[in-house]
Amino acid sequence: MKNKKLIYSMHALKRSSQRSIKHSVLDLIFNEADKKVRKREGVEAIYISKRKIEQLIASNSYKKDLIEKSKNIFLLVQNNILITVVRSKNAFYRRESKFTISA
Repeated sequence: MKNKKLIYSMHALKRSSQRSIKHSVLDLIFNEADKKVRKREGVEAIYISKRKIEQLIASNSYKKDLIEKSKNIFLLVQNNILITVVRSKNAFYRRESKFTISA
């Protein structure tokens, strides 16, 4: 457990409230995330992989229901500031973009 400090933007607070995601889940994901996908100019989508979730459950370092709630939730973070929260069933934020748009 790394225990980094997460700073919430107003947008992130609003979205987490709308999506019924508790701050304890957001802190868990932020501190234990093992996967990162760069999105744009310093913004990263971070999440906990299935393998890491299994390890956390086995280690009993967090409550099991809290770990289960962290599945399929992605945080968009820039310099320890939480920009927004995404609950995804299709793992959109995990994938790299296939195409680049050039002007």
